[in-house]
Amino acid sequence: QRNTGGKNNEDAQANFMVRGYVQLLAEQGVERAFWYTMHDDRDSSFGLYRFGGGYGDYSAPKPSYNAFATMTRELANARFWSAVDLSSDGRVVEGWEGANNWVQAGPANGALARNADRLKDGGHAGRYEYRFGSGENDYVAFRPPSPLELGQPGAVGLWVYGDNSGHLMQIQLEDQSGELLQFALGKVGGAEWSWMQASLGGEVLPGNRLGGGNNNGRLDGNVKVRALVVDDQPNEYVGSGTIWVDNLTALNGPEAYDFRWQRGDAAIDVVFAPAGANIRIPTASATARVVDRDGAVSELRASDGYLTLWADGRPRYVHHTPRVPQTPIEPPPGPSPPRDSFVPAPSDSAFSDVWNRSDAAVANGQASRSWLWGPTTFATGRENYAETPGGRVVQYWDKSRMEITNPSGNRSELWFVTNGLLTKELISGRLQLGNSSFVERAPAEVPIAGDPANNTGPTYASFGALASLNGDRGVPAAVGAMVTARINRGGEITNDEAMRRYDVRIGSHDPNLQHNIPTVFGEYFRTLPLDWVFVMGYPITEPYWTTVRVGGVEKDVLVQVFERRALTYTPSNAAAFRVEMGNVGQHYFRWRYGTAPWQQ
Repeated sequence: QRNTGGKNNEDAQANFMVRGYVQLLAEQGVERAFWYTMHDDRDSSFGLYRFGGGYGDYSAPKPSYNAFATMTRELANARFWSAVDLSSDGRVVEGWEGANNWVQAGPANGALARNADRLKDGGHAGRYEYRFGSGENDYVAFRPPSPLELGQPGAVGLWVYGDNSGHLMQIQLEDQSGELLQFALGKVGGAEWSWMQASLGGEVLPGNRLGGGNNNGRLDGNVKVRALVVDDQPNEYVGSGTIWVDNLTALNGPEAYDFRWQRGDAAIDVVFAPAGANIRIPTASATARVVDRDGAVSELRASDGYLTLWADGRPRYVHHTPRVPQTPIEPPPGPSPPRDSFVPAPSDSAFSDVWNRSDAAVANGQASRSWLWGPTTFATGRENYAETPGGRVVQYWDKSRMEITNPSGNRSELWFVTNGLLTKELISGRLQLGNSSFVERAPAEVPIAGDPANNTGPTYASFGALASLNGDRGVPAAVGAMVTARINRGGEITNDEAMRRYDVRIGSHDPNLQHNIPTVFGEYFRTLPLDWVFVMGYPITEPYWTTVRVGGVEKDVLVQVFERRALTYTPSNAAAFRVEMGNVGQHYFRWRYGTAPWQQ
């Protein structure tokens, strides 16, 4: 957008190359960037060397060659930290201190309200929740409860506390003529406060011209905020999350940028201002080393805690110690937790093989029992998992989730396909994104058995203080004892002697996590076409009676939770269907992604 026609000269190319690199590497999820060509072609001047006498002639480096070499040297072994707010005259127009919530301005995909859980300044910030469920181009937008007048700023900025999602944060502005334009603030980063900023000068691309007014693609006169938008990245993303926003700021003065990198305790600020500007950088250093685009070095003295220098289109590297010490960024000890996502993908034949070995007989009427998986899958895709590059392929069924964590494993082995430890995640609220990578969420307040609505029975969260989630909470063997313990929605256990009428007794004691298994479940396991541990995992709770609503009718149901499944026994059912798997796959997908594709 800087060059409206023709070609840039070689000096401008060097500036744009460095500026493009540092801005690209500041984006969430970008690890590396590569310059496409080392040498110019006859009809292309994107190289670092002029074409000269041909492809073998490396005698004529361009300014971009020196700029590339300087950038590589100055930022070696450094990591991007954050963008720095250089505004000398910024005015906060929204700090989410007022009681009025922002209003939905698009699909009902979330909420934006003041909240005190994450604070940048003051007593509140904005808690921005999003839910994307279509697997297509989803977004969520909110408008302020009353107009936010910005005046005629040169830029607008926002502090964002991210969730590692990489979604695109945008702002929609309306100018004095009534034209509505959209500007990208940046990609949502990690769990820390980061500054995002958008320049408001020049024309915007056609896709961000939303109509109205004089329709010239640029802001004219006074400007006001129409909406804050989060757009899913990529469009196939399915999931939900929460970010926080604070101090939406109108920035006056010339356009200037500072991208801070970190090496140990020292900062390297890459600064530039396309139209030229005096900038002030807060610092704890008495002097700073300044390296210009081509490698020339100078010294800059601080005054009153600031480094003041002239910045223009040529990037400069300012080496100093920040005024506020920053925690060094250390490489993670293992794979970093990937962001939560579900991207539709083709199925794997191994999933069909497992289903055929277990539920095909039920589907064609050869077996009279309840489903192990369900009649059909409702979602197949890739979910990020730290140990599976590119994400592991999973398939959701009513009763569970099939998954292939090691696609290079032996496909003939039963455990090539596993079914997830979904009940442990639902009870604990710990969403697993790798062998040792977890995201903390609230335990699932979803009924573990019976109807999903108007059901006062226990939820997964009800078992939080009872389940062996860490190899703990085992109980002694009670083989032969009558099962009379009852659980309510609050997780309280009482003795209900009335349950003796069902004559359900403990048949065995599992030595792995030290829990008892009733005879009705042990007998059921012996009828399964697959190893019961493969299907269920080990029991993580005792069996408990409860009352749940099934088809609108309240029934006594025996519930026991295993690592991978929840199992129920309903005495009033027909004999072949008294033991059933809970709909853990449905419950988990709704808890994790906020959607119910099996209803579509």
